[in-house]
Amino acid sequence: AKYGAQTLANYAQLQPEIEGSALADLIHEINATAREGGIALSQAATLTTLAELPKRDEEQMKKIIGVEAQRFIPVPMDTVKLDWITIPDESAEVRAFDQLADKKGIQARTQKVLLVASENIAANARMKAVHIADIVPSFGEVEMFSITRACKSNVSEPSLIIDMGATTTKLYIADERGMPIAAHVLQTGGNETTRAIAAALGWETTHAEEAKRAYSSAEGANLAKKERDVIAKLLAQFTADVFTVARGMIDTHAEHRARRITHIIVSGGGAEICIPEVREHIHKKFAVEVSRAEPFTSIKRPMILDETIQRVGPRFTVAVGLALRALYSS
Repeated sequence: AKYGAQTLANYAQLQPEIEGSALADLIHEINATAREGGIALSQAATLTTLAELPKRDEEQMKKIIGVEAQRFIPVPMDTVKLDWITIPDESAEVRAFDQLADKKGIQARTQKVLLVASENIAANARMKAVHIADIVPSFGEVEMFSITRACKSNVSEPSLIIDMGATTTKLYIADERGMPIAAHVLQTGGNETTRAIAAALGWETTHAEEAKRAYSSAEGANLAKKERDVIAKLLAQFTADVFTVARGMIDTHAEHRARRITHIIVSGGGAEICIPEVREHIHKKFAVEVSRAEPFTSIKRPMILDETIQRVGPRFTVAVGLALRALYSS
């Protein structure tokens, strides 16, 4: 999206005033009448960690989670908003005699809990932006929850979701319920590759971005061989870093969980580079199925829009995930 003379994706972090004004203009352009909505908080402004905590019911957890989380969150708790989800135990059910006291006494039972701490500064900036756009926020959540919810209908087994954005690349593991159980953020995204292409070929960044997207479509045939080779090389370098992290997450998951990851889903604007050749490469590298995110799968729409949604759908994964939460809770 463009605002003024600049592409919004070129900003590593938008000022609330710019973001709010752009959102207000967008709402006006599409004649939207809704004035209530959800907010997705950036994963890059979030600390996610897996903690081993005493096993308690949900009401008890609400009372102790703030104190327990202080052992795992290396920042003052009053500077973050804390969210958490319990990770189901895949081990066999505890038998009755296992609960009997032995000579050493009863052992405390524990459970794995995914702690998600979001910076208050980032959350407040997002709130300011939506207020500028005259939007009333009814709820907010970290984007990892939105993305995994939107991709839930795509697979029914544990999956790795790679969300390729403009400034960051996020990797999530979702379990068979579609709930996130691990997350990792890479401080690199599509903009970095675009700038590298521009520098290598002596282009303006706008031209480089257009060429990068053309390379992944039928229009790529119009690029000169040197241009295709440069773009292919730089995209390969970018994806190599992503795949290294993906491999580590998949291996760690296999060590601690019984059900292995069977699918990789590529989301975000960078999903456009997930052309058949790239999907085949990922399939051979990880021995899993590979696909682009299809967040609109469970949403009815006119058939005339199918081709467009198929092409741009991965860019709207977070937005669809937010909308689905609102629909589920209504």
